[in-house]
Amino acid sequence: MQSERRKMEELIRFRQHLIKFNDMLEQELKSLEVHYRNVHEYWSDEKYYQYGKTLETASKGIKSYIKESEDHERFLAALIRRLEAYLKQT
Repeated sequence: MQSERRKMEELIRFRQHLIKFNDMLEQELKSLEVHYRNVHEYWSDEKYYQYGKTLETASKGIKSYIKESEDHERFLAALIRRLEAYLKQT
């Protein structure tokens, strides 16, 4: 019984970490994109535009990761609920 409880607690901590990480990642990406656009006044050479393309590519990948992670987070939440129900029965 202790083993199942520890597993559930570890899943809860991982889910919380995943949510926190994804929130931070999304916020930092938005902040960087805004900051990039704002420096255009001071930096507008070819390297600026090259970096913009790199940032756009990375941004698409990060946004895809976050979207897919939301499915994993929901799955973990359901798994945790099932484990909690099982542990209450025993």
